[in-house]
Amino acid sequence: MKSRPDRIDERELLVRALAGDGASLATAFERWRPRLLAAALRLTNDRAEAQDAVQETFLVALAHLPELRAQPAFGGWLLAILRNHCLQQLRSRRHEARVEEIADDALIDHGLEQRLDRHALRDWILATIGRLPEPFKLAALLRYFGSYPSYAQIAAILDVPVGTVRSRLAQVKQRLADAMLAQAGLSADDDDGRVAARLAEQTDAFAGLDWQRRERLISRCDEDIALVWARARHAPTRLRGRRHLEADLRDDLEHGVQYELVRALADARMSLFETRFRNDPQFPDHCPPGATLLMVHEGDRIARIHVYLSPRPPSDPL
Repeated sequence: MKSRPDRIDERELLVRALAGDGASLATAFERWRPRLLAAALRLTNDRAEAQDAVQETFLVALAHLPELRAQPAFGGWLLAILRNHCLQQLRSRRHEARVEEIADDALIDHGLEQRLDRHALRDWILATIGRLPEPFKLAALLRYFGSYPSYAQIAAILDVPVGTVRSRLAQVKQRLADAMLAQAGLSADDDDGRVAARLAEQTDAFAGLDWQRRERLISRCDEDIALVWARARHAPTRLRGRRHLEADLRDDLEHGVQYELVRALADARMSLFETRFRNDPQFPDHCPPGATLLMVHEGDRIARIHVYLSPRPPSDPL
């Protein structure tokens, strides 16, 4: 008979969690919640901020769990994440520069994008995010799984004010942490096969220099699809109609631009792709270094696409 998660030791809990057992992960988090809250209270001297810091710690840990190599260090790893978040909040209040994430190289294995895709917890985490209302889901996905986690970049991708992003993420932290723990161990939605097939088709559309592959993606788009192109320090460009998407993809193809897929995630309502661009040597400046594409679906159709273009590196004055 399998032991209940609340009756086994922490090491075994983490072994099970890393194998994809959500209930064990939830139990491990709950065991550390009182200690994390006490530490946050010492750092912030504010109960509401301390509770927010604990929720943020759980979310960051969930997204980065596959990087944890040494299970006995789980508690210290959580405390490092918590301390980093609290220090960021305190420094932000003093209008100081945001500090970088604290990472102990003895505990963290960099390369989340490769490990998360293979990890058993990936589908569970994404399924839980998928149960959030769309505005919160998209913000959470970009914040915790994308390569552009700053509020300003998320605002540009979603085409909303920065204040709206802050408000949504504040609510996400309250709702998502509790939802993940409450739903620990639940299976993904019944339409997993349909989502997987759609993701495979969309991923294939970015491979090689084959127009037919990209044409299949365009055919999935609504005729009057909403398109938003955004880039750092520029107002977004908003267009309607898949002819604009077709023209952009044709232009890339004609200039020999190849897409190198970095990350692909999906659920029943959205797909997220991060890609690097490889320009043809004849047109080295045609595309920026890369882009994030966020596709919002209505059934089998793509109703909206947000494209965030990575900043170009500064030009050499010489």
